[in-house]
Amino acid sequence: VLQPGHTYEWSVQVNGTAMTRFFTVSAMALPDEWIEVSLGTQQWVRVWQGGQITQQFPCSGGLPDSPSLLGVFELQERGESFYSHRFCEGARYWIRIQDQFLFHSVPRDKQQHMIQSELDKIGTAASHGCIRVKDEDAQWLYEQMPEGTMVIIHPAVSDPVGEAICFLEKQFESPK
Repeated sequence: VLQPGHTYEWSVQVNGTAMTRFFTVSAMALPDEWIEVSLGTQQWVRVWQGGQITQQFPCSGGLPDSPSLLGVFELQERGESFYSHRFCEGARYWIRIQDQFLFHSVPRDKQQHMIQSELDKIGTAASHGCIRVKDEDAQWLYEQMPEGTMVIIHPAVSDPVGEAICFLEKQFESPK
């Protein structure tokens, strides 16, 4: 377990070269209620309340050419439905995360009929950057999560150490 306020040393061999890096861990106080979004091969939303996961459901984040935001945000205003002429689709139960990035239901056509092919994509990258969830999950978020609720959106990491080493290798490769 990493201790907040402590500085750690990390040494690794990259292409035969020893490298050492230092990092300091900072503490982040988590509120009693917050939302976690993991975007990877399998995409999901977890709602944390009192240190426990109380809801978990699949979602669809952004496609590679229109990725979702990553970071820490707070839920903003909300609405029951919208339609975007730009994307020729709308949704129900939207909640703003930041700018044009929203939580919302499965996309709908102009007559507000659910688009089945979009429902079939839930759990995989499929959106223009928003976080899509099934209708019942969108309604639950809309009704239960107040404005100001913290949201953490992160890429999925199944092997944090392996991911970090791969990242460092890419950053410090010798020029060819």
